[in-house]
Amino acid sequence: TIDYYTISTPDQLAGFAQSFIKTKSESVDYSNATIKLTDDIDLGTAYWTPIGQNSEDFTGVFDGQGYTIYNLKVNVKNGSSNAGFFGVLTGTVKNVIFDGVSINSIGNGAGTVAGSIFNTGIIEEVTVKNAKIEGNRRLGGIAGYVYGTIKNCNVENIELTATPDQLSGSFDNGDKVGGIVGLWAKDNGESHTFSGNTVKNATIKGFRDLGGIAGAAKGTGFTNNNVEGATIVADQVTGYYAGKDINIHPILGNILEGERDNSNSQSDVELSVIVGSDATLSSALTLKHVPTILLAENAIIEGTFRPNHGVSIKSLNPEKKAMIKGRVNIDGYADGIFFKDIKFDINEDSKVKKSFTGASY
Repeated sequence: TIDYYTISTPDQLAGFAQSFIKTKSESVDYSNATIKLTDDIDLGTAYWTPIGQNSEDFTGVFDGQGYTIYNLKVNVKNGSSNAGFFGVLTGTVKNVIFDGVSINSIGNGAGTVAGSIFNTGIIEEVTVKNAKIEGNRRLGGIAGYVYGTIKNCNVENIELTATPDQLSGSFDNGDKVGGIVGLWAKDNGESHTFSGNTVKNATIKGFRDLGGIAGAAKGTGFTNNNVEGATIVADQVTGYYAGKDINIHPILGNILEGERDNSNSQSDVELSVIVGSDATLSSALTLKHVPTILLAENAIIEGTFRPNHGVSIKSLNPEKKAMIKGRVNIDGYADGIFFKDIKFDINEDSKVKKSFTGASY
């Protein structure tokens, strides 16, 4: 049994990770272990192997004592694995800074601190700076897939991108992406909270379930979180599959239970949806809180659609403009509808010939 261990060098940190995997298979108990950093650590150019997967999850306390871990790089190609500093975490991580993060994951979840917390765990007072996380589902700046407590964490300058890889039969596919967590399921028979977290300067992109703080979460216990500056894009073209709601929001994308608490706040958050067909355009137009719809390169819209709120519809790439050939019914809503960089099929037989009286384009 290891009860206490201090780490001050990259070699010691790597040794701890490796010994943890080995000793876990030999049934050494880490449930009461406390690991403390005593200096900043630069991981350099080497790829990091996440600590703990599935039955080998970390159950102790990792206390960074305010020190920084630089240049965390993770590349997970196993679909059943989790990507992060920890793979699976059921213990506590606190008081540590991660600066310079690169994670690429094909797996269950991905986040800087942990790919997954299941079925209990705590992350608190953790800061993540300058991060890029890519994967296929459940991505977060702090953690990917969470049954546990996340509080007083900060994420600054982050880019998260989820791309669908299975186009049928999957509920979590290219989705559940947030500045702090991808999915906060709250608890598994225990009481947990999600509060006091901040995201600044984030770019978040995925198929659906996207939020500045969380991609999807339960409302109860989700309080006092703040987003300051974020661009959130629902890409309904790349890896498109039908039958799912888009769910995009400045703070919490898909609310699984309860309501969004008014103590959460946001400023300077831009929402948009990329579409490439009649069906996806119609779905995007139901989202009255989304001010911008981007038509994919060379897309052709042939159906009839009616914007019923102020919205800007424009081509994603002005050099490969989309075309509208169908009828656009804007009666009563013309003043708030703007078209930019769109080609219109306007001829004697065109459905759109007289559709735009009073609109801007």
